[in-house]
Amino acid sequence: MLLDRWRQAKDGRGQVVLLSGEPGIGKSRLAIALRDHLRREKSLSLRYDGSPYHINSALFPVLDQLRRAAGFEREDAPEVKLAKLEALLPAVEPHPKSPIPLIAEYLAIPTGDRYPVPEVAPEQKRAKTFHALLAQLEGLAAKQPVLMTAEDAHWFDPTSLELFDRIVDRIERLPVLLVVTFRPEFAPRWTGRPYVTLLTLSHLQLNESAALIDHLTGGRPLPGEVQAHILRKTEGVPLFVEELTKTVLESGLLREAGERYELAGPLPPLAIPSTLQDSLLARLDRLSPVKEVAQIGAAIGRAFSYELLAATAQMDEPKVRTALDELVHAELAFCRGKPPDAIYTFKHALVRDAAYQSLLKSRRQQLHCRIATLLRDRFPERAEAEPEVLARHATEGGLFDDAVSSWYKAGLRANRRSAHDEAIAHLSKGLELLTQLPESRARDDLEIDLQLALGIPLASLKGYGSAGAVAAYTRACELCAELGSETSKSFPALRGLCTGHRARGQMHTATALADKLIGIARQSGDPSLLLEAHHVNWTTQYALVKWRSVCEHTDQGLFLYRPEHFSHAFVYSGHDSGVCAAAKQGVSLWMLGFPDQALARARESIIRARQLPHPPSLHHAFYHATVLHYFRRDATAAREAAEARLQLAHEGFPAWVPHISLQLAMIQALESAQQVPAPVTAAPPALPNEILNDVEGKGLVLCLFGCVCELAGEVEAGLSMLQPAISAAEATGARLWESEFSRLTGNLLLLAKPRDSEQSEAHYRRAIEIAREQQARSLDLRASTSLARLWADRGDRHEAHDLLAPTFAWFTEGFNTRDLIDAKALLDSCASS
Repeated sequence: MLLDRWRQAKDGRGQVVLLSGEPGIGKSRLAIALRDHLRREKSLSLRYDGSPYHINSALFPVLDQLRRAAGFEREDAPEVKLAKLEALLPAVEPHPKSPIPLIAEYLAIPTGDRYPVPEVAPEQKRAKTFHALLAQLEGLAAKQPVLMTAEDAHWFDPTSLELFDRIVDRIERLPVLLVVTFRPEFAPRWTGRPYVTLLTLSHLQLNESAALIDHLTGGRPLPGEVQAHILRKTEGVPLFVEELTKTVLESGLLREAGERYELAGPLPPLAIPSTLQDSLLARLDRLSPVKEVAQIGAAIGRAFSYELLAATAQMDEPKVRTALDELVHAELAFCRGKPPDAIYTFKHALVRDAAYQSLLKSRRQQLHCRIATLLRDRFPERAEAEPEVLARHATEGGLFDDAVSSWYKAGLRANRRSAHDEAIAHLSKGLELLTQLPESRARDDLEIDLQLALGIPLASLKGYGSAGAVAAYTRACELCAELGSETSKSFPALRGLCTGHRARGQMHTATALADKLIGIARQSGDPSLLLEAHHVNWTTQYALVKWRSVCEHTDQGLFLYRPEHFSHAFVYSGHDSGVCAAAKQGVSLWMLGFPDQALARARESIIRARQLPHPPSLHHAFYHATVLHYFRRDATAAREAAEARLQLAHEGFPAWVPHISLQLAMIQALESAQQVPAPVTAAPPALPNEILNDVEGKGLVLCLFGCVCELAGEVEAGLSMLQPAISAAEATGARLWESEFSRLTGNLLLLAKPRDSEQSEAHYRRAIEIAREQQARSLDLRASTSLARLWADRGDRHEAHDLLAPTFAWFTEGFNTRDLIDAKALLDSCASS
């Protein structure tokens, strides 16, 4: 089957084969056999190995493959590694220099002035790195067919799995065969496509197990009693068949008798081990002192370097080399390279596990402690490149100070790469181990650092309003208050907590925290902190619909903003404060009744964002442009802004795609209705269970949904979403969309019962009342127009004119907007009659 899929792949019809099976069933053996078979053909083989020790090391299998392919040696100077990387990536892009600094950064290779690392957001760095790796694969496949084997995918980190999502999407059009092996507990993400085949490996039949035994004995039959024991105990698991047969052959129970084996004496009852682990341990026991070296290697990991093992073992070098040679000769491990540069890999994870589990707990801790100390003191470059490795050994070795510090470093490193899942895992492990440290100010300070670092990926992955993010910032704030921590820690803690409460719609708490931040910033005398204090205040006041206050804070923010403040986007809110100030002021100016000035501010926000190498800031500008154009009832401009956001999402922010796509679909429906004034006949799109975590973004979706429901005549669907939204706005104080919710509800009720307009009138009156409370002149005009039209249609034209005229007369600009055009037409109609 694999060879058939390879033939299809060579013809340009890329294939993916998913091999599932329990440990020892032969998944890796099949992959090896396929690679060996294809060596006689013109093809390229790429191998990616998962590791149980690197489940939270971003892109570990990919980076490990790049190191092997480039031929990195430990003694290579950075410039040598960089040259090897350049030689490996000549076909990435027409200008190959562009991805090299990004990949070099992942590989911990300094590039100096030769390749300045671009100042871009972590998400964009990851997207560009993915693009470079995909481009490399496509470049290689253009020259010759490629076999990719991704082994032990159940141990792949989340970032690697995301990259392989992209690879699987591309493979259908490439001469590539991807073989993925994994254990049954792993749920593959790539099924259901015509070019993906799922194969579950089953146990060998008795005759197949017997054939394997015959191969291992060189054709000499075993005594029937012995072979029956092996067949019964191994139950068709190939690795167990192989290891148990070797155990019996090495045990001294048998002797050669011509072309067969016979028992050397009576078969003791427990002579043949009953489990694979017992079998492996029996082999290791007979290979002493190989067993001790194997145990040390197992403490290091599935793969281990000669250099680290020799330093850990503290044995004579000849003794170490002899033991390793015997381990390889016994086919319990494989070797790549020659000592002292050799890398050894246990034949199977189960072999490593058996050697490791044979260690006493005290000896395990002793070994991990020594390995951690060696990594820290003698191999600092590896500890720097993979702090999670040092963290694991320090944890198992009881060096909890080093462990917590290393988990923190690993979390920060993952944060810088926007590897959110990995960062959360590392930082959570560090927090878990804090309880092992004695109570002290230093421990509490370290917890603050861990909680602040944890808040960033939790907010990015799940939203600032998520329970995890709020809990992290809450704990950091509590500790800062107890310790009287310096502003550099207390300020980001309070700011994160304030943003979390605002995102949840808990406006009273958010407002109190925002006021407190202004006080802290002013007391510090730091204009950078004052900028961020105004930033959090204008976002809070925006949610509270205090439009004049928003403009006051944004004016202060734009006055304080300097180019160097762009760095705040990576520490606080995830977007540039200058871009945000212009964007939110744009919406606020529309609310206050200045449509033209609002549009100018929105354009300024986009211009500012385009000058920055930061897609999230550009997305932020386009999001608020979408909101503004919705309020201006310019569906075409709203669609263009949403399309720009969707393009940014496809370029590296896949989590945004579903929500933007939903908004875009509804905006397109509105645009069609505006261009061709006829009811939309299709039902509105169904909303997902979780629209957005942020009440502001959710409000836009609900308003768009209400508009589409009105056009489609889907009254019940619209009311089922808008009426709870009105109650929620009243309860939380997050009232940005409250007037629109009431006005749209009035429209839907009028559509359902055009002759019974009492309820609709009540909702229009409520929308006007809310708008006037908020000093939102434009919303006042819109709701007043809806109520005036209702009165005019039932014959009360004089009352309609008197209601609408003073509101319309206030405006001094924006007379080309749809709201003012409609209001003017209605006033003229009422006056003429």
